[in-house]
Amino acid sequence: MKGSSRCETEDEAFLYLRNNVFIEPLVEHWYAWHYLLSPVARSFFMRKNRKQLRSFLKYPEFHSGISSGKVSTVRLSMDDVFSVEQYLDGNQQQEAQQEQLLSAVEKLDELVSQFQGDSLEPLYQEIPSELKGRAELYYARNQSGAYRLFENAFDGVFDRCESVLFTLKTEHTKRPPVFNTPRLSCHETQFLIDVDFKEKILDKIFEARRTPVDFNKFCREMNLSDEAKQQFRILFTSECEHKEPSAPSHETIRYFGHATLLIETSSESLLIDPWIQSESFEKDGKTSYSLSDLPEHIDYVVITHGHADHFNVETLLQIRHKVGQIIVPKSSGDMIEDPSLAKILKQIGFGNVIEVDPFEKIQGNTFQLHTLPFLGEHGDLRVDAKSSYYIETDSEQLLILSDSKFIQAEIYQYLLDNTLKVSKMFVGMECEGAPYTWLYEPVLNQGHQPEYAKNRRLTGCDCDETEQLIQLINPDSVFVYAMGLEPWLEYLIGKPATFDDYIVREYKRLEEKMSLEDRPLKLLYWSEEISI
Repeated sequence: MKGSSRCETEDEAFLYLRNNVFIEPLVEHWYAWHYLLSPVARSFFMRKNRKQLRSFLKYPEFHSGISSGKVSTVRLSMDDVFSVEQYLDGNQQQEAQQEQLLSAVEKLDELVSQFQGDSLEPLYQEIPSELKGRAELYYARNQSGAYRLFENAFDGVFDRCESVLFTLKTEHTKRPPVFNTPRLSCHETQFLIDVDFKEKILDKIFEARRTPVDFNKFCREMNLSDEAKQQFRILFTSECEHKEPSAPSHETIRYFGHATLLIETSSESLLIDPWIQSESFEKDGKTSYSLSDLPEHIDYVVITHGHADHFNVETLLQIRHKVGQIIVPKSSGDMIEDPSLAKILKQIGFGNVIEVDPFEKIQGNTFQLHTLPFLGEHGDLRVDAKSSYYIETDSEQLLILSDSKFIQAEIYQYLLDNTLKVSKMFVGMECEGAPYTWLYEPVLNQGHQPEYAKNRRLTGCDCDETEQLIQLINPDSVFVYAMGLEPWLEYLIGKPATFDDYIVREYKRLEEKMSLEDRPLKLLYWSEEISI
């Protein structure tokens, strides 16, 4: 049924989800990302979140007056004081459970710091009770003490506290920064559903962008009251706003903004790092791609790493119903700072998840994918769940580097040793990233040294590093992407970079160098169809 279906009687109304509805998946009313979907890491980041809220209650005038350019403090207004007080009061039991777990982890940190080289077996009795049966003590090869946590042993330790906030976008809608602003109340254009992310009811909602649903029957399935049904109704329309993308007659590569690439071969599709908005944006006559520009079925989603602008739960939930398989780099699975992306995906309802290590191959019908190590951009912490990719199709050889940094040339010798030619290289040049403590401080123990943070930054390649990479790999053409330039990204990554910022000046410096070599180079921005 298409937009011509306008059957709206009291008993039956087939409706479509509007394109200008966006969602925010929430855990304990905070925007969901991979650290809030792993119990131990979630406890650390929720401690930080609650600390911010208590600071807001102590200094509400200061926080409500923060300029929009800053993203390091909670962004609420004086009108939110009562909501914050209510939230903290209602969250006391969850907070107590999380603090109990964190206290146990901190005691274990202190215990392993005292290892002197003797047998660890007697020390198992000193493991805090909350972690007994969930941890293993060991010595690293340099004989420093360490431990691993069995990630699966923490399943069900807390209530999931998951919900999805739907917002009907208007000309006045502006999304507050998601990492420091909880969603504590609903406005008249919003609707909150308390639902585990894995539930299939979400697929039905998102499928309704393309295929109408019997709205009244749907509301009965969701057990909505008459009042809730009326509020939910504003998200739907009798007109189909979905545009059917034309099936490509040949291989295509489309850039959807930031780090998202859609590769369509003669019979398969691969979607890289999907972070896609529900509706298009327009500027200077150029229209960005949106969710409705995706094909009806996506054979493979490919994730480079867990940062929320690459592993975007908001987008993943909305496309889950059309995804065949999803490829993710394998994590250590036992490190608080490196939770398993595969486990998280299964937990939020994805079935066919493929974990990959560096230097593996996956064979599709019309492509071959190779995995390569991804160095840098994680503050020198041991985060295994990150990967670059080499994808070979019938007519293209693509190197997808995302935010990886050119640190060790020998990694790319693999391409040369296997005579893997590169026709198009995609590389991030966000070379002015924040100190690693900006992201990871909540999970660092007292042993970390803040004075080193300025040199341990979340950065990709600068001009000189990218030039060295190009000289080594010798691609036919180079595309610089994932620069955070698109204005619709602000709610997640802060104020977008401008074309006068350092990272773009570095790109322009590279552009001058490549023009001397007559090598094609392009900065991807907004949206782009890349010719094959």
